[in-house]
Amino acid sequence: MQSSPPTATDGTGGVDTQKTSSATAQLLVIDDDPLIREMVQDVARGEHMQVLALPGGKDLRPEMLRDKHLVILDLMMPGVDGVQVMDVIKKADPPPMLLLISGVDGPALETALRLAASKGLKVDSLSKPFRAKALIAALKKHLPAITKPPPSKPATSSEEVITSAGLMQAIAAGAISVDLMPIFSLHDSSLNSVEAVCRWDHPTLGLISADQMLVALSEPSTALVYFKAMFPQAVKQYLSLTRLSAGSQRLSVLLPSILLRNDQVIDFISETLSSSGVDPAVLTLDLHAADLDSELDATLQAQTRLQLRSIQLCLQNFNPQSTLLEKSLSSAFRTIKVNATGLAEPQDQVRVALQFRRLVEEAASAGISLIATGVHSADIHDQILAFGLKLAQGRHLCAPMSAQDLAAHLQDARLPSRRTHKRGRVSKRILLVEPNPFLQQVYAAHLNVNGVEVEISADGQSPQNANLKRPYHLVIVDTAPPAGLTKEQTKAMGATLAAHGNTPILALTEASSATDPQEPPLPSVDSSLQKPITLRSLSNECLRLLELDGSRR
Repeated sequence: MQSSPPTATDGTGGVDTQKTSSATAQLLVIDDDPLIREMVQDVARGEHMQVLALPGGKDLRPEMLRDKHLVILDLMMPGVDGVQVMDVIKKADPPPMLLLISGVDGPALETALRLAASKGLKVDSLSKPFRAKALIAALKKHLPAITKPPPSKPATSSEEVITSAGLMQAIAAGAISVDLMPIFSLHDSSLNSVEAVCRWDHPTLGLISADQMLVALSEPSTALVYFKAMFPQAVKQYLSLTRLSAGSQRLSVLLPSILLRNDQVIDFISETLSSSGVDPAVLTLDLHAADLDSELDATLQAQTRLQLRSIQLCLQNFNPQSTLLEKSLSSAFRTIKVNATGLAEPQDQVRVALQFRRLVEEAASAGISLIATGVHSADIHDQILAFGLKLAQGRHLCAPMSAQDLAAHLQDARLPSRRTHKRGRVSKRILLVEPNPFLQQVYAAHLNVNGVEVEISADGQSPQNANLKRPYHLVIVDTAPPAGLTKEQTKAMGATLAAHGNTPILALTEASSATDPQEPPLPSVDSSLQKPITLRSLSNECLRLLELDGSRR
């Protein structure tokens, strides 16, 4: 008996039983490359379209074109190529839109486009290699009326088109490499440890990080193959670094959380370390923070077995805004890698800084070591230094690299990771008038990085006697409600400052002017910053005014 054709496939001929809707775009992709077929399938499903995938033109039958809106066709295929497939497509009633994809360009592609048009086909092209975003744009360009994604569905990201099958093929082909990301001490810029960073050079999506691969690592079989291929590479890179740099650093490796329930994994880790001559005590296994809720019991069970082997666990990619802090503090983790990238967002910088400061305090009281990740700029570096963090990693300090390149990097004292990033000290005194206790800590800590002495007052009155004996070089006053001074406090502060007219005043305000034209609570201010402010703007303006103060005296 002859089998019926599939209605949609997984790229290898498997049937997708999802029902067809007249409001859903119907696609057909014909390409001999399985990665391309999988990519198109996942992107199309992410955009709420249906897709039939065929590995070659010889598998196409006319009935497969029924109700299809778009055919994505590879020109260069063994056997029946894309040019021959055009003759089948033109017989459809009506013929679907044709999107030619090919690695060839120039005259050959132009000729193919003219040929398709001469057959009465609507045609466009997309050159290989292409990224998921380019494919999504092409689909939306040609299928605007019939694509109706629900508003609650998030847009397709590159992570969503990374499939388990594609990852397994990349592992088999040796396309996954392991580099080392250094973690430095902010106290003396020495190397504290290294993190094994896996990267996949995807033919269409470009360089994919281990975090992006987590989507495909949700299947136990894929995660196991991935870890067994990656972990020995990480150990090998670590051994090369210790040999080249004569160091005794720690090694951290990402463990897919789904493998916590696999007893064989812990044995595999121990056997790999033993055969390589690596002390288990130098290893830390990183678990992704997003999996903490679902895997906490397994985490505690695995921690017990790992601790018997002297191996530690670390919570990776922790968000300082997360509500999981209390649970993580009381669970298996003595080290947390906290994501600092939010400190670079101007609109949220002070709010995130407050959360960061609170996290640092709570972690210190719980005896947990924090490592700042995502330190990609000097601004982020200065802030985490101000908060008292001791360890950090990120592109500002050093990018991931091979053991050989990292060893050479560590020997070059001129490189950023081998020096402290503190600015020149100015040895001056600032009075910070700020009622909010957490803002007091955030502002003062950030200003301390610049080498100034900061004295804090909640209302502006308590330090006035000291001010008479030893004048300040700058006064910062927060007058913006609700966190700033009240009107009565501001008036009293103004009376104190009026006796010391040479001291520059920086007002933090919610309006463009810091004074009330009817009843000025402060003497003439030298500068104002409108909230929300960034810590970088506060620092820069303070340094400018401190120089102004020096020119006055």
